[in-house]
This record gives sequence, structure tokens and C-alpha cells, in this order.
Amino acid sequence: MHASTDDTEEPYTIDETVSHYESLAADKALFDAEKCLFERYFSSGTGRVLDLGCGAGRTAAVLDERGYDVVALDVSEPMIERAQSLFEHLEFQVGDASDLPYADDSFEYVLFAYGGLDAISPATQRQRAIAEMDRVCKTGGIVAFSSHNTLYRYASLLKNPSYFANYHLLHGNLRNLGKRYKRSAYDQGVDWHFSTPIGQIREGEKQGLSFIEVVGNRDSILRYAESQPYYVFRATG
Repeated sequence: MHASTDDTEEPYTIDETVSHYESLAADKALFDAEKCLFERYFSSGTGRVLDLGCGAGRTAAVLDERGYDVVALDVSEPMIERAQSLFEHLEFQVGDASDLPYADDSFEYVLFAYGGLDAISPATQRQRAIAEMDRVCKTGGIVAFSSHNTLYRYASLLKNPSYFANYHLLHGNLRNLGKRYKRSAYDQGVDWHFSTPIGQIREGEKQGLSFIEVVGNRDSILRYAESQPYYVFRATG
């Protein structure tokens, strides 16, 4: 799920949505890009991880199994309640990713999975969340998040027409041409932020992070056109 402002919180308090995220958490399954990300950057099992937008605890549970000291945060109280019931031994907290309740340099890793960063609006709040990730991560630590990719629109015309229609034709999105936020029927109608890989890298660096690489479902250059790649940075403090 996501950790952001009150406008984002409401869709993620609906029982249908919470139950969906609970089923994902119960399976503790990683998506293909996450498997690559975890093997490269979350394999040592040492260090403290902040799992933002944790939903019902899907990635937090995997990180815990790998031996990390995990703190997980989400804006939705029902999500956190469901996560705590599934994984009683883990630390779950309700909070806002753009105003984190942690001291500087509190974590070796910060993860914002499943595109959760993109549900934060307006864009200035989303930028604050990126800056907050840098602030709470120790200098030299890893900050990783996934984000909706504007370039995927071209591939989706052939590979995933329902995706193209959802984000570019329906729900008033024809009026959103050229705008960063697109309305989606998924997750009870959240507006999602879209950016190109170059734009997202620059935005991360503008907020103080140092870019490392883009991680996708595959290692080829085609990962730059995937729907929701991960961006990996080093924190600079």
C-alpha cells in the first residue's frame, strides 16, 4: 500500500482493498522486479530497514525472514491493523511518508514498494517523501522505490490494452494528457503519479539521493520501458 496524505488514505481503508492487500501479504510473494532487487540489495540479512507503504506486510515479512530488523509504516490504520494481526512479532506503525517520525540516519535501507510513492499527491508532497527517505537513511545506505513509467504507455497498446485504457483513455484521463497524475479504477480510484526513468532519476537526485541503477523484470535496456521499475539510490544524508 502507500504512506502519504489524508486524501490517499481513504481508498485504503475500504475493506475490499484492505482484504486484497492482506491476501498478497499472506502469500509473501515478490514480483519479478522485486526478486531482482532483493537479490542485489536485500540479501545480506543485516541492518535496519524502513518499509514504507507496507500495506498488510507483504515485503516486511519477506525482509524479516531474510534477517533484517524491519520497521514498517503505512498511512492506513486498517492496513496496519491487518498487518499486525498477520505478523504479530513485527513492528508496524501508522504514519505519513512525507513527514516521517524518525531521526536522521536511523536506517541502513529504505524501501517504498509496489508503486506506493506514486499515490502521494500533490507532487510537492511526493518530493518531500523522497527527501525524507534520504534524511532517515544513513549516508551510503540504500533507498529503493518503484514508480509508474510513462514510457510503458507505448508497449501497453499492444501488450496490455486494458492498462492503456485505464490510465490514458478512461476515468477522465483524456483530459489529463500531459499531466503527471492519472486516475485509476484500481484501488478504488487513486490518482497515480507517472514519470519517465530520466525524470525519476533527476527527481531523486534533486532531493539529495545518488543514483545507482534501474532494476526491472530483466537486465536488458527494455527494463527502462517496463510499467513499474525500481529506482535504486544511495542516501547522502
